[in-house]
Order: sequence, then C-alpha cells, then structure tokens
Amino acid sequence: NTASSLTFASTTDTIKEDVESNTLNVFPFVDLVNGNTQLWKVNQGSYSNFELSAPIDPIDGNKYFLFEALYDAEEGDGDLNTQDFVSRLYSNCITLLPSNTTGVSFYMTHDNSFSNFDDSIFVVISTDKGQTWTRLEGFGRYEDVAVPYWKEHIVTIPDAYRGETVQIGFEGVSQWGNISGIDNIKIFPYVALPVTIMNFDAKRNGSVNNLSWVTSQETNASKFVVERSTDGRNFNEIGYVAAFGYSSTAK
Repeated sequence: NTASSLTFASTTDTIKEDVESNTLNVFPFVDLVNGNTQLWKVNQGSYSNFELSAPIDPIDGNKYFLFEALYDAEEGDGDLNTQDFVSRLYSNCITLLPSNTTGVSFYMTHDNSFSNFDDSIFVVISTDKGQTWTRLEGFGRYEDVAVPYWKEHIVTIPDAYRGETVQIGFEGVSQWGNISGIDNIKIFPYVALPVTIMNFDAKRNGSVNNLSWVTSQETNASKFVVERSTDGRNFNEIGYVAAFGYSSTAK
C-alpha cells in the first residue's frame, strides 16, 4: 500500500486514531518483522481469555487495536507459541512541524497474567518510508494490578525529527504471554506555555495537602488551575490561583 500524507493544520492541531472508523485513516498498515504470524488486529467489543482475571472492555467506543501475544486462545484454535514474534502497526506519512516538538500519546492495557513473560510495545519511527525503524521508548504489558486496565503513555519525539516527514509505529514484541490493547492514539505538537516553572512541591499537612510552586518567568499568564484525580485519568478542577501575569523574577 502507498502511504498517504498527513499534516498538522496548525500548531494546536492533533492527529487522532480512535479505531472506530471502518477506514483507519492514521494507522492503516501492519508488517510482520519476526515470526510467521501477524499479531495485530482490530478487536471489537470486550476481549477475554482463560488467563485474564477479567475481560478487557474498550476504553470508549467499541473497537481498539489488539496485539495478541497469546495467539487465538479464545477462539479455540489452540496456542501458537509466539515467543520472539515481532509485529509492527504503523501510520501514514506525517509531516512534523519545524517549530514545535511533537508528542505521541496512547492508552495501553496492562494486566498481571504471566509476570515472567515480558511482552512489550515499542513506539518506533521511520524517516525512509518504513525501510528502517528506530525505537523511541518501550512499555511492558505486565503490571501487578488485580484487574486489567487502560493506562495512558506519552512519548516525546526527539527534536532532531522536527520538520521531517515520518511514519510512527507500535512494535509489538511477544513472549507468548498475553494480549495488549492500544487505543486513542494522538500525535500532537507541544505548545509553549507562557510560564517557566522552577519547582513544584506537595506536602501533607494533617488532613490536607499543601501545594506550592515557583515560577521564574511569566508572559501574559492568567491563572493556575488545580485539579485532582482518583484514577490518574479523569481530573476535576478544585480551585485556582491567580498568576502574576508578567514577570522575569521568582514568584
């Protein structure tokens, strides 16, 4: 297949893949890197197998990418030993902004099955239309959690790639452990904030927590919004502190 070209409309634009469309507009390609079976597929609805403590439900919508290191166990086809199989899911061509650092965020499932089976997902990048790939950062499937869950990960693309036309991928490495889900992929330029933070401190004070921070520079800054979360994913505002506005000294 021939890759299409995707570009950012502005410095605040985000390129998204939520897997819900019948046509995958951002991540339509797969390659088999090592082994004899392609392990990436689009999963619809909940996924379960005999080793998971609970089904993995879609984070939202009804579809997500599935890297199936425990190959087809739930479909009754028997286990194919996929140890050291590597499969790559990757994007169309994306032209990065020359003026901004680019980030990649995505949600990935983690579970506590097979703690000694180090299935991993690596974020990779190519500048030569998929001929060669560089691994930027990797994430293991296993986490010691009672119930499988989705966790957001963010990878910063090095500034050396600014202005380049690249392809971004997810390289699944199987140790014949269990599955990994990927969803809500976002590729975005980091927007420079009008504030430079010198330090941030949080201390327990009886039944409350005291937060304090120091800025070394503020340029047309309005306020600092304080939020809280019980799951690290959904945040609610609990108050705000007015910024100084304009400053080049510690505040």
